Amino acid sequence: MIVSQTITHINENNYDVDIRITDIPEGSFLSLGDTSFSDDEFMREILVEMLPLDDASGGTKNINSGVFSRRENESVIKVIVFHNGNVLGRNNQVY
Repeated sequence: MIVSQTITHINENNYDVDIRITDIPEGSFLSLGDTSFSDDEFMREILVEMLPLDDASGGTKNINSGVFSRRENESVIKVIVFHNGNVLGRNNQVY
């Protein structure tokens, strides 16, 4: 599984992230989970959960974070993909 991300600067402090994940098993889909921050607010962590869905085709899929405002000390976005509590892949990207 390869996890990649493209950060798009929309305006001022507003951004969104396109997340691309490969090798998703047939019968699974992606759901955007919680977003959290490191204690020093240096890193934004976006969780993506892989969930079962009988009709899902699998393969390579994209999911978007939606628009968010970058915090003053924030410099890195970390995406973590997990299933049943197990981490399947991750990616860090600097703004």
